[in-house]
Amino acid sequence: MPSVFTLNKLFKSFCESYRETNGPVLDKKGKEKSPISWGKFHDYWSKQYSCIKVLKKKTDFCEYCCKEQEKLKNSSSNEEEREIIQANLDMHLKEAKDARAAYTDHRRITALEDGKIVISMDYAECLMIPQLQNTPSTFYFKTRRKIDIFGISNERETENGSIQLNFLIDECFKIKKGPNTVITMLDYYIHNYIQEGKHLILYADNCPAHNKNQFLIGYLTFMVKIKKFLASAELYFLIVGHTKFTPDSHFGTLKKEFKKNNCFSIKDLLGKNGIVESSAVNNKVIPYKDPESGLQNFQWRNWKNFLEKRFRNCPGISSWHVIKIHQDGSTIQVSPSINKPLEDFTIFNKDFINDSLEEPEVLIPEGLSLQREMELQYFEQFVEDNHKKYVSTTY
Repeated sequence: MPSVFTLNKLFKSFCESYRETNGPVLDKKGKEKSPISWGKFHDYWSKQYSCIKVLKKKTDFCEYCCKEQEKLKNSSSNEEEREIIQANLDMHLKEAKDARAAYTDHRRITALEDGKIVISMDYAECLMIPQLQNTPSTFYFKTRRKIDIFGISNERETENGSIQLNFLIDECFKIKKGPNTVITMLDYYIHNYIQEGKHLILYADNCPAHNKNQFLIGYLTFMVKIKKFLASAELYFLIVGHTKFTPDSHFGTLKKEFKKNNCFSIKDLLGKNGIVESSAVNNKVIPYKDPESGLQNFQWRNWKNFLEKRFRNCPGISSWHVIKIHQDGSTIQVSPSINKPLEDFTIFNKDFINDSLEEPEVLIPEGLSLQREMELQYFEQFVEDNHKKYVSTTY
Protein backbone atom coordinates (compact mmCIF):
# COMPACT_ATOMS: atom_id res chain seq x y z
CA MET A 1 0.00 0.00 0.00
CA PRO A 2 1.14 3.63 -0.46
CA SER A 3 3.26 5.06 2.36
CA VAL A 4 0.51 7.58 3.24
CA PHE A 5 -1.84 4.68 4.04
CA THR A 6 -0.81 3.64 7.55
CA LEU A 7 -2.71 0.86 9.33
CA ASN A 8 -4.32 3.42 11.62
CA LYS A 9 -5.61 5.40 8.61
CA LEU A 10 -6.89 2.17 7.08
CA PHE A 11 -8.78 1.43 10.32
CA LYS A 12 -10.42 4.87 10.29
CA SER A 13 -11.26 4.52 6.60
CA PHE A 14 -12.89 1.14 7.27
CA CYS A 15 -15.02 2.57 10.09
CA GLU A 16 -16.17 5.50 7.94
CA SER A 17 -16.99 3.20 5.03
CA TYR A 18 -18.95 0.87 7.33
CA ARG A 19 -21.04 3.76 8.72
CA GLU A 20 -21.83 5.05 5.22
CA THR A 21 -22.99 1.60 4.12
CA ASN A 22 -24.70 0.24 7.25
CA GLY A 23 -25.38 3.31 9.37
CA PRO A 24 -23.95 4.15 12.81
CA VAL A 25 -23.28 1.44 15.40
CA LEU A 26 -24.74 2.16 18.87
CA ASP A 27 -23.81 0.76 22.26
CA LYS A 28 -26.33 -0.28 24.97
CA LYS A 29 -26.71 3.32 26.10
CA GLY A 30 -27.52 4.51 22.59
CA LYS A 31 -24.16 6.22 22.03
CA GLU A 32 -22.34 5.83 18.72
CA LYS A 33 -19.30 3.57 18.83
CA SER A 34 -16.75 2.16 16.47
CA PRO A 35 -17.97 -0.80 14.36
CA ILE A 36 -14.92 -2.75 15.56
CA SER A 37 -12.28 -2.07 18.17
CA TRP A 38 -8.76 -1.14 17.10
CA GLY A 39 -7.39 -4.24 18.87
CA LYS A 40 -9.67 -6.66 17.01
CA PHE A 41 -9.05 -4.89 13.70
CA HIS A 42 -5.26 -5.05 14.23
CA ASP A 43 -5.36 -8.75 15.19
CA TYR A 44 -7.58 -9.66 12.24
CA TRP A 45 -5.39 -7.72 9.80
CA SER A 46 -2.20 -9.28 11.17
CA LYS A 47 -3.59 -12.80 10.75
CA GLN A 48 -5.42 -12.47 7.44
CA TYR A 49 -3.41 -9.83 5.54
CA SER A 50 0.13 -10.12 6.90
CA CYS A 51 1.41 -10.34 3.30
CA ILE A 52 0.31 -6.74 2.61
CA LYS A 53 2.97 -4.20 3.53
CA VAL A 54 2.88 -0.42 3.76
CA LEU A 55 5.59 1.21 1.66
CA LYS A 56 8.13 3.21 3.60
CA LYS A 57 8.64 6.81 2.54
CA LYS A 58 11.65 7.11 0.25
CA THR A 59 13.52 9.90 -1.48
CA ASP A 60 15.75 10.22 -4.52
CA PHE A 61 13.47 8.22 -6.81
CA CYS A 62 14.26 8.02 -10.51
CA GLU A 63 12.75 11.06 -12.23
CA TYR A 64 12.00 9.14 -15.42
CA CYS A 65 10.21 6.34 -13.52
CA CYS A 66 8.12 8.83 -11.54
CA LYS A 67 7.04 10.74 -14.66
CA GLU A 68 6.17 7.62 -16.67
CA GLN A 69 4.25 6.02 -13.80
CA GLU A 70 2.31 9.24 -13.33
CA LYS A 71 1.47 9.23 -17.05
CA LEU A 72 0.08 5.71 -16.69
CA LYS A 73 -2.03 6.69 -13.67
CA ASN A 74 -3.48 9.91 -15.06
CA SER A 75 -3.29 9.35 -18.77
CA SER A 76 -6.42 9.82 -20.84
CA SER A 77 -4.47 8.35 -23.75
CA ASN A 78 -5.77 5.45 -25.76
CA GLU A 79 -4.66 1.91 -25.06
CA GLU A 80 -1.98 1.97 -27.74
CA GLU A 81 -0.26 5.04 -26.23
CA ARG A 82 -0.42 3.48 -22.77
CA GLU A 83 1.23 0.32 -24.10
CA ILE A 84 4.07 2.43 -25.57
CA ILE A 85 4.58 4.24 -22.24
CA GLN A 86 4.62 0.90 -20.38
CA ALA A 87 7.03 -0.66 -22.90
CA ASN A 88 9.47 2.27 -22.56
CA LEU A 89 9.26 2.09 -18.78
CA ASP A 90 9.85 -1.68 -18.80
CA MET A 91 12.88 -1.23 -21.06
CA HIS A 92 14.31 1.45 -18.75
CA LEU A 93 13.81 -0.75 -15.69
CA LYS A 94 15.40 -3.74 -17.43
CA GLU A 95 18.48 -1.67 -18.33
CA ALA A 96 18.72 -0.49 -14.72
CA LYS A 97 18.35 -4.05 -13.43
CA ASP A 98 20.98 -5.40 -15.83
CA ALA A 99 23.43 -2.62 -14.92
CA ARG A 100 22.85 -3.35 -11.23
CA ALA A 101 23.44 -7.06 -11.81
CA ALA A 102 26.73 -6.31 -13.59
CA TYR A 103 27.79 -4.08 -10.68
CA THR A 104 27.00 -6.88 -8.21
CA ASP A 105 28.95 -9.39 -10.32
CA HIS A 106 31.95 -7.05 -10.48
CA ARG A 107 31.93 -6.69 -6.70
CA ARG A 108 32.06 -10.48 -6.37
CA ILE A 109 34.98 -11.06 -8.72
CA THR A 110 37.31 -8.87 -6.67
CA ALA A 111 37.45 -11.59 -4.06
CA LEU A 112 38.36 -14.20 -6.67
CA GLU A 113 40.66 -12.46 -9.15
CA ASP A 114 43.65 -10.67 -7.68
CA GLY A 115 44.48 -8.97 -10.97
CA LYS A 116 41.27 -6.92 -10.96
CA ILE A 117 40.48 -3.93 -8.76
CA VAL A 118 36.91 -2.62 -8.60
CA ILE A 119 36.39 0.85 -7.16
CA SER A 120 33.50 3.32 -7.07
CA MET A 121 33.61 7.06 -6.43
CA ASP A 122 31.25 9.91 -5.69
CA TYR A 123 30.86 13.30 -4.03
CA ALA A 124 28.76 13.64 -0.86
CA GLU A 125 26.83 16.66 0.28
CA CYS A 126 29.28 18.99 2.02
CA LEU A 127 29.54 19.18 5.80
CA MET A 128 28.82 22.51 7.52
CA ILE A 129 30.92 23.31 10.57
CA PRO A 130 30.85 24.16 13.41
CA GLN A 131 28.23 21.46 14.07
CA LEU A 132 26.88 21.73 17.63
CA GLN A 133 24.46 19.52 19.55
CA ASN A 134 22.88 22.68 20.95
CA THR A 135 22.71 24.80 17.82
CA PRO A 136 22.11 28.54 18.27
CA SER A 137 19.15 29.79 16.24
CA THR A 138 21.38 32.37 14.52
CA PHE A 139 23.28 29.54 12.75
CA TYR A 140 20.34 29.13 10.39
CA PHE A 141 20.88 32.65 9.08
CA LYS A 142 24.65 32.29 8.64
CA THR A 143 26.77 30.31 6.19
CA ARG A 144 29.09 28.03 8.13
CA ARG A 145 32.43 26.72 6.88
CA LYS A 146 32.01 24.08 4.18
CA ILE A 147 33.93 20.81 3.99
CA ASP A 148 33.64 18.88 0.71
CA ILE A 149 33.74 15.08 0.85
CA PHE A 150 34.80 12.86 -2.04
CA GLY A 151 34.83 9.11 -1.45
CA ILE A 152 36.58 6.30 -3.34
CA SER A 153 35.49 2.82 -2.30
CA ASN A 154 37.48 -0.35 -2.87
CA GLU A 155 34.71 -2.86 -3.55
CA ARG A 156 36.78 -5.81 -2.34
CA GLU A 157 34.87 -7.16 0.64
CA THR A 158 36.84 -7.53 3.88
CA GLU A 159 35.49 -8.83 7.18
CA ASN A 160 34.37 -5.25 7.83
CA GLY A 161 32.95 -4.65 4.36
CA SER A 162 34.38 -2.48 1.59
CA ILE A 163 36.93 0.19 2.59
CA GLN A 164 36.38 3.80 1.56
CA LEU A 165 38.93 6.59 1.51
CA ASN A 166 37.18 9.91 2.19
CA PHE A 167 38.95 13.02 0.87
CA LEU A 168 38.13 16.10 2.97
CA ILE A 169 38.56 19.45 1.27
CA ASP A 170 38.30 22.43 3.61
CA GLU A 171 36.70 25.54 2.14
CA CYS A 172 40.00 27.44 2.10
CA PHE A 173 41.62 24.79 -0.15
CA LYS A 174 38.79 24.34 -2.64
CA ILE A 175 38.97 24.94 -6.35
CA LYS A 176 36.00 24.65 -8.69
CA LYS A 177 34.50 21.16 -8.65
CA GLY A 178 35.01 19.40 -11.94
CA PRO A 179 37.43 17.18 -13.85
CA ASN A 180 40.48 18.76 -12.18
CA THR A 181 39.31 17.87 -8.65
CA VAL A 182 37.93 14.41 -9.46
CA ILE A 183 40.93 13.29 -11.51
CA THR A 184 43.45 14.70 -9.01
CA MET A 185 41.94 12.62 -6.19
CA LEU A 186 41.49 9.55 -8.38
CA ASP A 187 45.12 9.85 -9.52
CA TYR A 188 46.26 10.04 -5.88
CA TYR A 189 44.24 6.93 -5.06
CA ILE A 190 45.52 4.92 -8.02
CA HIS A 191 49.17 5.71 -7.31
CA ASN A 192 48.90 5.07 -3.56
CA TYR A 193 46.39 2.22 -3.29
CA ILE A 194 46.58 0.26 -6.56
CA GLN A 195 49.59 -1.73 -7.70
CA GLU A 196 50.99 -1.16 -11.16
CA GLY A 197 49.78 -3.61 -13.79
CA LYS A 198 46.28 -4.14 -12.34
CA HIS A 199 43.03 -4.21 -14.32
CA LEU A 200 40.87 -1.35 -13.05
CA ILE A 201 37.06 -1.39 -13.05
CA LEU A 202 35.59 1.97 -12.07
CA TYR A 203 31.97 2.89 -11.28
CA ALA A 204 30.72 6.48 -11.14
CA ASP A 205 27.47 8.41 -11.43
CA ASN A 206 26.32 10.24 -14.56
CA CYS A 207 27.24 13.80 -13.54
CA PRO A 208 28.77 15.32 -16.71
CA ALA A 209 30.60 18.05 -14.79
CA HIS A 210 32.45 15.57 -12.56
CA ASN A 211 32.60 12.11 -14.12
CA LYS A 212 30.86 11.58 -17.43
CA ASN A 213 33.14 13.65 -19.64
CA GLN A 214 36.00 13.33 -22.11
CA PHE A 215 38.55 14.20 -19.42
CA LEU A 216 37.94 11.21 -17.14
CA ILE A 217 37.94 8.90 -20.16
CA GLY A 218 41.08 10.64 -21.42
CA TYR A 219 42.78 10.22 -18.02
CA LEU A 220 42.08 6.47 -17.93
CA THR A 221 43.33 6.19 -21.52
CA PHE A 222 46.47 8.07 -20.50
CA MET A 223 47.07 5.67 -17.59
CA VAL A 224 46.52 2.58 -19.76
CA LYS A 225 47.88 3.40 -23.23
CA ILE A 226 50.58 6.01 -22.49
CA LYS A 227 51.81 5.59 -18.91
CA LYS A 228 50.92 1.87 -19.00
CA PHE A 229 50.48 1.99 -15.22
CA LEU A 230 47.21 0.06 -15.61
CA ALA A 231 46.90 -3.09 -17.70
CA SER A 232 43.36 -2.05 -18.68
CA ALA A 233 40.49 0.11 -17.46
CA GLU A 234 36.73 -0.24 -17.61
CA LEU A 235 34.42 2.64 -16.76
CA TYR A 236 30.75 2.02 -15.96
CA PHE A 237 27.94 4.48 -15.39
CA LEU A 238 24.82 3.14 -13.68
CA ILE A 239 21.48 4.11 -15.24
CA VAL A 240 20.36 7.65 -14.34
CA GLY A 241 18.03 7.56 -11.33
CA HIS A 242 19.29 4.12 -10.26
CA THR A 243 22.78 5.04 -9.07
CA LYS A 244 22.74 4.11 -5.38
CA PHE A 245 26.01 2.32 -4.71
CA THR A 246 28.70 1.66 -2.10
CA PRO A 247 29.92 5.25 -1.50
CA ASP A 248 26.40 6.25 -0.47
CA SER A 249 26.37 3.74 2.39
CA HIS A 250 29.74 5.01 3.66
CA PHE A 251 28.54 8.61 3.48
CA GLY A 252 25.42 7.58 5.40
CA THR A 253 27.36 6.15 8.37
CA LEU A 254 29.69 9.17 8.33
CA LYS A 255 26.81 11.69 8.37
CA LYS A 256 25.05 9.76 11.13
CA GLU A 257 28.13 9.95 13.36
CA PHE A 258 28.64 13.62 12.43
CA LYS A 259 25.13 14.55 13.58
CA LYS A 260 25.62 12.84 16.96
CA ASN A 261 28.72 14.84 17.91
CA ASN A 262 30.01 18.35 18.32
CA CYS A 263 32.35 19.21 15.46
CA PHE A 264 34.13 22.51 16.08
CA SER A 265 36.47 22.36 13.07
CA ILE A 266 37.99 19.96 10.55
CA LYS A 267 40.31 18.75 13.36
CA ASP A 268 37.39 16.85 14.90
CA LEU A 269 36.86 14.93 11.66
CA LEU A 270 40.44 13.64 11.38
CA GLY A 271 42.57 10.97 13.05
CA LYS A 272 41.84 7.55 14.52
CA ASN A 273 39.47 9.07 17.08
CA GLY A 274 37.98 11.59 14.64
CA ILE A 275 34.38 11.51 13.53
CA VAL A 276 35.07 9.97 10.09
CA GLU A 277 37.02 6.92 11.27
CA SER A 278 34.85 6.56 14.38
CA SER A 279 31.77 6.26 12.18
CA ALA A 280 32.91 2.84 10.86
CA VAL A 281 36.10 0.81 10.82
CA ASN A 282 36.00 0.81 7.01
CA ASN A 283 35.76 4.61 6.71
CA LYS A 284 39.24 6.12 6.26
CA VAL A 285 40.07 9.82 5.88
CA ILE A 286 42.62 12.02 4.17
CA PRO A 287 42.51 15.84 4.20
CA TYR A 288 43.96 18.10 1.51
CA LYS A 289 46.11 19.56 4.28
CA ASP A 290 46.48 18.27 7.82
CA PRO A 291 45.72 21.13 10.24
CA GLU A 292 47.92 19.69 13.00
CA SER A 293 51.09 18.78 11.09
CA GLY A 294 50.68 21.20 8.18
CA LEU A 295 51.32 18.29 5.78
CA GLN A 296 49.73 18.76 2.33
CA ASN A 297 48.77 15.32 1.05
CA PHE A 298 48.26 16.16 -2.63
CA GLN A 299 48.19 19.07 -5.08
CA TRP A 300 45.40 20.08 -7.42
CA ARG A 301 46.47 19.74 -11.03
CA ASN A 302 45.10 21.15 -14.27
CA TRP A 303 44.15 17.80 -15.79
CA LYS A 304 41.52 19.40 -17.97
CA ASN A 305 44.03 21.49 -19.92
CA PHE A 306 46.55 18.63 -19.98
CA LEU A 307 44.08 16.09 -21.38
CA GLU A 308 42.22 18.21 -23.93
CA LYS A 309 45.51 18.66 -25.81
CA ARG A 310 45.77 14.91 -26.23
CA PHE A 311 42.24 13.54 -26.42
CA ARG A 312 39.28 14.56 -28.53
CA ASN A 313 35.69 15.36 -27.63
CA CYS A 314 33.31 12.44 -27.20
CA PRO A 315 30.13 13.14 -29.19
CA GLY A 316 27.28 10.99 -27.90
CA ILE A 317 28.93 10.47 -24.51
CA SER A 318 25.64 11.12 -22.68
CA SER A 319 24.35 7.76 -23.96
CA TRP A 320 27.49 5.81 -23.06
CA HIS A 321 27.30 3.51 -20.05
CA VAL A 322 30.25 1.22 -20.73
CA ILE A 323 33.80 2.26 -21.74
CA LYS A 324 36.64 -0.26 -22.05
CA ILE A 325 40.29 0.67 -22.58
CA HIS A 326 43.14 -1.72 -23.39
CA GLN A 327 46.85 -1.09 -23.93
CA ASP A 328 46.92 -2.21 -27.56
CA GLY A 329 45.60 -0.08 -30.44
CA SER A 330 44.64 3.59 -30.60
CA THR A 331 40.90 3.20 -29.97
CA ILE A 332 38.69 2.59 -26.97
CA GLN A 333 35.42 0.64 -26.93
CA VAL A 334 32.09 2.14 -25.91
CA SER A 335 28.50 0.97 -25.57
CA PRO A 336 25.19 2.55 -24.52
CA SER A 337 24.26 -0.52 -22.43
CA ILE A 338 25.77 -3.47 -20.62
CA ASN A 339 23.93 -5.81 -23.03
CA LYS A 340 24.71 -4.04 -26.30
CA PRO A 341 27.79 -4.62 -28.46
CA LEU A 342 30.88 -2.45 -28.05
CA GLU A 343 31.96 -0.07 -30.80
CA ASP A 344 35.43 1.32 -31.45
CA PHE A 345 35.97 5.03 -30.83
CA THR A 346 39.10 7.00 -31.72
CA ILE A 347 39.98 8.96 -28.60
CA PHE A 348 43.34 10.54 -29.55
CA ASN A 349 43.65 13.94 -31.22
CA LYS A 350 45.16 13.96 -34.72
CA ASP A 351 48.17 16.00 -33.60
CA PHE A 352 48.69 13.95 -30.43
CA ILE A 353 52.26 13.79 -29.08
CA ASN A 354 53.09 10.75 -26.94
CA ASP A 355 54.92 12.34 -23.99
CA SER A 356 54.53 10.21 -20.87
CA LEU A 357 56.94 12.34 -18.82
CA GLU A 358 55.01 15.63 -18.96
CA GLU A 359 52.76 16.37 -15.97
CA PRO A 360 49.76 18.68 -15.57
CA GLU A 361 50.47 22.08 -14.04
CA VAL A 362 49.78 22.59 -10.34
CA LEU A 363 46.73 24.67 -9.36
CA ILE A 364 46.94 26.77 -6.19
CA PRO A 365 43.71 27.36 -4.23
CA GLU A 366 42.86 31.03 -3.73
CA GLY A 367 42.03 30.60 -0.05
CA LEU A 368 39.38 32.51 1.87
CA SER A 369 38.64 36.10 0.92
CA LEU A 370 38.91 38.78 3.59
CA GLN A 371 35.12 39.17 3.56
CA ARG A 372 34.62 35.43 4.04
CA GLU A 373 37.11 35.34 6.94
CA MET A 374 35.17 38.16 8.61
CA GLU A 375 31.91 36.23 8.15
CA LEU A 376 33.43 33.10 9.71
CA GLN A 377 34.82 34.98 12.71
CA TYR A 378 31.26 35.06 14.06
CA PHE A 379 31.50 31.30 14.78
CA GLU A 380 34.70 31.58 16.87
CA GLN A 381 32.67 32.42 19.99
CA PHE A 382 31.01 28.98 19.88
CA VAL A 383 34.14 26.78 19.62
CA GLU A 384 37.07 25.90 21.85
CA ASP A 385 40.20 28.05 21.61
CA ASN A 386 42.33 25.43 19.83
CA HIS A 387 39.78 25.29 16.97
CA LYS A 388 39.30 29.01 16.33
CA LYS A 389 41.91 29.53 13.63
CA TYR A 390 40.56 26.51 11.70
CA VAL A 391 37.09 28.05 11.74
CA SER A 392 37.88 31.49 10.31
CA THR A 393 41.26 31.48 8.54
CA THR A 394 43.27 29.86 5.74
CA TYR A 395 45.68 27.82 7.84
